[in-house]
Amino acid sequence: MVLRRHTQLGTATTWWDRAPGAAGQAGVGLVESIVALALLSTVVLALASGMLSLLGSSRANAEAQRLQAAVTAWTESYKVVPYRDCAVPADYQPAAQAGWVPPVDNGTVTVDGVEYWDPATGGFSPDCGASPTGSADAGAQRLTVTVQRDGQDTVAQMVIRRPVAPTTSTTAPDPPGGGG
Repeated sequence: MVLRRHTQLGTATTWWDRAPGAAGQAGVGLVESIVALALLSTVVLALASGMLSLLGSSRANAEAQRLQAAVTAWTESYKVVPYRDCAVPADYQPAAQAGWVPPVDNGTVTVDGVEYWDPATGGFSPDCGASPTGSADAGAQRLTVTVQRDGQDTVAQMVIRRPVAPTTSTTAPDPPGGGG
């Protein structure tokens, strides 16, 4: 076979002048594509891993907030429970409260312990009336409760106080503005 010289229209170069440079690039496009695909897949995998981690931490945070809301609902609901002198944990269980409506859809609560205010020491004591002065219940109790919701549980403490009876005054109150 005889190669004949051929000239492109409008150019002075021939096809065999360009052929050796083009033949040296054979297969390079495929290697570049594979390398680019490997780099791109690594970046996509890292982004997907980061998004999954973000979703997991967001879900855990939402569950913790729901549990905290349940603790708040339960402890707030205890404001209407009658105070009992020298009470034991069974006295404050939800089943022991007649007419009390516990919070709806906030899990369950268990009263684990009751401690009693001791004015002599300025702290709470596990024994009612154990102060050196021999006084009985001083009017404040610290309840330790466990709230369970959605398979998680947490322990919280709250203080309840004996209601103070209103005092009656025999003297007339001062008029507004000081008056005298």
